[in-house]
Amino acid sequence: MLRLKDDMDEAEVELLDEAARWLFNVRPLLLLGYNISGYDYPLLALKVKWYDDRGRALCKEGERPVFPREYWALKDALTRAFVLDMMHSLRFAMAKYDGNTAKYRSLAYSVAHPMFAGVPLMRRKELADPDANKDTNVAKDKQTDKGKKLYEMWKTHDPSFESYLEGDVHDVLLLAEEIYGVTKSGGMK
Repeated sequence: MLRLKDDMDEAEVELLDEAARWLFNVRPLLLLGYNISGYDYPLLALKVKWYDDRGRALCKEGERPVFPREYWALKDALTRAFVLDMMHSLRFAMAKYDGNTAKYRSLAYSVAHPMFAGVPLMRRKELADPDANKDTNVAKDKQTDKGKKLYEMWKTHDPSFESYLEGDVHDVLLLAEEIYGVTKSGGMK
């Protein structure tokens, strides 16, 4: 799993380079996540622009930056891959299951939803928020507390942080498989 090692600019460059090397071999057609269109994708696009600007600023006047070939796989993924935000897919699937109007919900709410009781999810949101699975509408101060907790877990190299991330990735993938009917063999149900 790729993650930032510390909060220095050099660590961000290293993380972007590492992601670019990984994407160079994968060349994804789909970027899947939960609230990826509202948070992850815009943040990644901003970081890539920062990386570009940084490369240009390090060049002598009149020169152009030379980026490693793997870097272009990162740019390619951001401009070519389809973005599937499971937050939207799940809100409609859960509303249909419940027979009510689709509402924006947290991933913690989604993994605790009765529709997915039989899905072998990791459900590790409680590592950052003990009340995560009871939550329907998260207050801003509670989100801030959760953010602080996650930052502290990352900063102190708490093994729970890695477990939390693993759970999020695993659960979003399994939820996508469940609502889109994908089987273990890669086919449709």
